[in-house]
Order: sequence, then structure tokens, then C-alpha cells
Amino acid sequence: MWDGVCPRQAVCKERKCMEPKKLDRKKLAATCLILVAGILVCVVLYLIWQYPHMKEFGSSGNFASEEVRKKAEELVGLFSEERYQEILDEYAGKELLRAADARDLENMSITASANRGGFQEISDMVLAEMKKAGRLYAVAEVRAVYEQVTLTYTFSFNERMELAGVYIKSPRMAK
Repeated sequence: MWDGVCPRQAVCKERKCMEPKKLDRKKLAATCLILVAGILVCVVLYLIWQYPHMKEFGSSGNFASEEVRKKAEELVGLFSEERYQEILDEYAGKELLRAADARDLENMSITASANRGGFQEISDMVLAEMKKAGRLYAVAEVRAVYEQVTLTYTFSFNERMELAGVYIKSPRMAK
């Protein structure tokens, strides 16, 4: 039975030590809000780090424009000649080898344009550098003119100048 003596105090006049502590709803809401805001800030920072950041070509000093141009031209030639296994054997880095095989490259090329006709010329090439997930890449966007269509190839190269990624944009009809 309660005799008015509290183990923490000599006498507990108001019997507060016997009542369970009530949670302050305002403090709880503020704590939850701060926790959620902190998590959101972390997520946003992670996404910014993961999102590719384009830079002017040559700003890092890690890539030579002539080397990137030469490899991009060679790759357009190999795609035009449908030599997909050679692309993987001679140019691909580990990233691309894990993501695709020769059949995938062939399907990508066919999906972009099955009836492109013979290769005529490279009409334009733009180079840039991209940093994604802490890694630096050289990116070449190449506009290749064929008899029936114009395809835009985007090649990305890692710092060892290995092909890290390929994208073929849907064609525009040739003039």
C-alpha cells in the first residue's frame, strides 16, 4: 500500500512518481519532423552524387579529344558493319561487359533502325566529360548519316578509355 514515501524523494506529496510519464506530443512531433528532414537531406545528397554531372570536355585533363574522337568513329564503323562481338572484345570495359552481350548490342541497333541503309558520313560529334557516382567518363555524341536515316550514337568511356556505355537514339529520316 502507498505510504506517501517515494524512493527518489523523502515524501511524494503529489504522487507524481506513481503516475506514468506522459509524452509531450509537441516534442514528439518536433523530433519526428527533424528525423524525417534529416533523412530527406541524406536522400537528396545521395541522388545529387549519383546524378551525372556534365562538364566541358578537357576540364579534367584526363582525356585527349583526338583519342575519344578516333574511338567514337571506329565504333560507329563497327556498328555500321554489325561487328558487335568485336566491339565487346576490343573496346568494352567491365561495366559494359556486365550489362550487355553481342546480342544486346545487335538488338539495340535493330531497335534503333533495322533499315538504315549504308553508312555515308559522320555529320557531327560533340564531346563532354561526365562525373557519375564519383567516376569520370568521356562522352561522345555522334550523329551518323545512313542512306535512310540519321542515327545519334552516345558512347561513354571510362578513364582507361574503355567503352562503358552505349545509347542509340531513335532515328530521324535522312533528307
